[in-house]
Amino acid sequence: MKKERREVELFEKEAKLVWFGQDKSILDRLDRYILPFQTVESLAVERPKGQSDLWHEMYQREETDWRNRLIWGDNLYVLASLLKEFQGKVDLIYIDPPFATGADFSLRVKVNGEKLEKLPSAIEMKAFNDTWSGGMASYSQWIYDRMIILRELLAEGGAIYVHLDWRTSCYVKVILDEIFGDINYNNCIVWKASSGERGVKGGMKRFIRNKHEILFYSKGRPKTFNVGYSEYAESTLKMYKYDDNDGRGPYRLQITRNYSEKKIRELKEENRIVIDEGGKIYLKQYLFDKEGVALTEIWTDIPPVRKGDNEYLNYNTQKPEKLLERIIRASSNPGDLVLDAFCGSGTTCAVAEKLGRRWIGIDIGRFAIHTTRKRI
Repeated sequence: MKKERREVELFEKEAKLVWFGQDKSILDRLDRYILPFQTVESLAVERPKGQSDLWHEMYQREETDWRNRLIWGDNLYVLASLLKEFQGKVDLIYIDPPFATGADFSLRVKVNGEKLEKLPSAIEMKAFNDTWSGGMASYSQWIYDRMIILRELLAEGGAIYVHLDWRTSCYVKVILDEIFGDINYNNCIVWKASSGERGVKGGMKRFIRNKHEILFYSKGRPKTFNVGYSEYAESTLKMYKYDDNDGRGPYRLQITRNYSEKKIRELKEENRIVIDEGGKIYLKQYLFDKEGVALTEIWTDIPPVRKGDNEYLNYNTQKPEKLLERIIRASSNPGDLVLDAFCGSGTTCAVAEKLGRRWIGIDIGRFAIHTTRKRI
């Protein structure tokens, strides 16, 4: 019998991750995290001139006075405080939590021609110590608490993408299975995050690590999934070597299989059938019948941000806009609400803005908030 998707009650999974100091009562402790935040500045969605009707269609929401929100603070407190207004209303969550790569909080970035320098922040250093003081045990508790609240914010059928590397992905996967249910685990997207050339060292005893993993879960059956396509490889394009110069473009010939006589006649009338001297029947498969190659969960076609790229900010955790564009297009529609609780350099917010999505960005680093604001 085909296994059906179901809403999985929290804490009822058979396999769980156990760590020292484990505390799963975050929902019972929410009151202590809810703070009376004050709005310092809200970012309005500007309506392009001459596009009022189109813009209205993109934002078919009751919140006609919507303002995108960029919030500075510990995301545990911020997320808990957002529950009153946004519980069950967020359509897509993308987060890129820290990977345990070290505590270097110094940055020099350049945004829109302006050079900005960031010095270590006591708030960030305390947050880092709170997260990693107990190693993977404290990290597991830290990520668990936030995932519980993020699930509460997510709409039914909403999607969450969690961006990780080899240090933490195996641990976080078990936590997500418990919170969202393994039946709601959709993909482990493997993104080739670097060429790996810099990782070559003499006497190496392992393969070069050059990938990140993006775990894609949903709250129940995904309500939105727009299939994405990548460009055809050069070897594939060479297969489309025929062209009748009738405006339909190049095509290749494929043997017809399990076609009825009626279907063959219909295809003949459309001039899509070729019969060779031996009587074999071939179908003309046009290159432009499809948008490209349907995406798999292995992404090698999006390079990391490099020095010299237009979007390069010298922000050491910056992710490419194409990566976020692919995710946002796949799991949201114009007007949907996108949330990033670790917005960093602001890529998620910037791409959501360009694609006509509403957004909420959160970061504990004042410099990250400043960088995101300048970028948008």
